[in-house]
Amino acid sequence: MPGKRDTIVVNDDGNKTTYQKRILLYTIREAYVLFLTEHAGISLGRTVFAELCPKHVVVTSSMAHRVCVCIYYENVNLLLNILCKHINESQCSNLHSFTSVLVWDESNYDLMSSNCFMCSNYFDLYVKSNVTDKNVQIRWYQWKHINGYATKKEQQSSVEQCIEALSSQMYLNDFDLIGCFIDMHRFDLRERTNSLLKVL
Repeated sequence: MPGKRDTIVVNDDGNKTTYQKRILLYTIREAYVLFLTEHAGISLGRTVFAELCPKHVVVTSSMAHRVCVCIYYENVNLLLNILCKHINESQCSNLHSFTSVLVWDESNYDLMSSNCFMCSNYFDLYVKSNVTDKNVQIRWYQWKHINGYATKKEQQSSVEQCIEALSSQMYLNDFDLIGCFIDMHRFDLRERTNSLLKVL
């Protein structure tokens, strides 16, 4: 987690140490089962296991619910992090700037769900056409579901193939541009947050 508020000070034997918060994407029970399968010879109860969890590791249920930590967001972020070095403009510097260039009005649900003909070529226009060298070999990571668990896997290919991977995550089928389902997800998340804040 990148912000200053996303740190925690832990007292280690009288020494205060600042740690970056880490998000545990599993429940304590799931993490405990994983631990037992990987360390079959160790006898440890779930309560003790939970107490041994580092203080800077937080479970998702204790976080603000307007923060999304799903693999869809993270996979797009991982692609953008590597592609920003190979695209001339700042369209890929972060998720917000990326989604901003894909539609002309982020507050319009129809646009965010790709029901706009005008926006359908924005990815080619603002991202693909600004690549510095599409043949450069790069490495990036993607989260994959393997045996029911999310696993971060390294991939290596050209910038062009990385852009195709990003493009494929934006289209759910060949006939209907769903835009970036990230956008729709983010739009829905933002709308729910705004509704909640109005009530409060």
